[in-house]
Amino acid sequence: MTVIKTPGEPFLETYRGFVNTWDCDENAHMNVQFYFRAFQQASEIFALAVSGTNPGARTAILRHVRYHRELHVARSTIIHSAILGEGEAAGSVVHLMRDADSGELAATALDQPGYRIDGVPVCGLNEAAPALPRGVGYGPTQPVDTRTLIKQGRALISSRTVARIGESGPDGDILSNALISRLTDAAAHVWNFAGITTEWLTGTMHGRVAVETKLTRLRRIEPGTGLALVSWIETMEENTFLMRHQLEEMTSGEPVAASELRCLVMNLETRRAVPIPQFARDNFAARQI
Repeated sequence: MTVIKTPGEPFLETYRGFVNTWDCDENAHMNVQFYFRAFQQASEIFALAVSGTNPGARTAILRHVRYHRELHVARSTIIHSAILGEGEAAGSVVHLMRDADSGELAATALDQPGYRIDGVPVCGLNEAAPALPRGVGYGPTQPVDTRTLIKQGRALISSRTVARIGESGPDGDILSNALISRLTDAAAHVWNFAGITTEWLTGTMHGRVAVETKLTRLRRIEPGTGLALVSWIETMEENTFLMRHQLEEMTSGEPVAASELRCLVMNLETRRAVPIPQFARDNFAARQI
């Protein structure tokens, strides 16, 4: 029997999905970009329900996602959405993604909408608590001078791509999941740069994991735009580290989006986090000098 623990009013059901084999990565769980794809769908459905229009990419000028439980192949998902009515993030749209069979919370998103919302019932902080920032700070990520970071050897260009028509929403702006897909495709290069190589991960049965992601949109991205992704490690602690990305227009160097990810190393047998290896912490410290 299917059990869905719905949060009830004022939450609206905004998405139902399924974890396909091709949505999963080398860790055998759903990849970050497909969480963002689901939340993008939910945000557009919510916008249509409360405003009657679809603002596409403007459903979230900032999207803050937390991953609470792994989703594996063949699991069904469901999302409920509402407006947060109190606290620092009041006015944000809260999305709660659950495993549709077990009812367990799998992920959450907190969106700062870029469109007008009037007269919609709101939820309280208790209901929205799982979506509130924890390992990544609240608020927009500010752009930085990445040229200096690259020159100092603290950052690298991890990806070069071109925005495509098929990646854009009804407003002609590239969607958040298309932006995040560039980050996930570049992730291995950044982890290698941090000293946590694919060879070491494979040999020790460990995996790369993000537990929290924040994406800030800084300007529109039209199809045909060349994009360079600059990436670096901002801080590194004993058990986690903060990865930063800045997406820039390739020819002008103008920042168009920025992202912060709280990352950890996971033992693929126990599915539990392990401390960041000392050699990676030493590598990070050496790059700061």
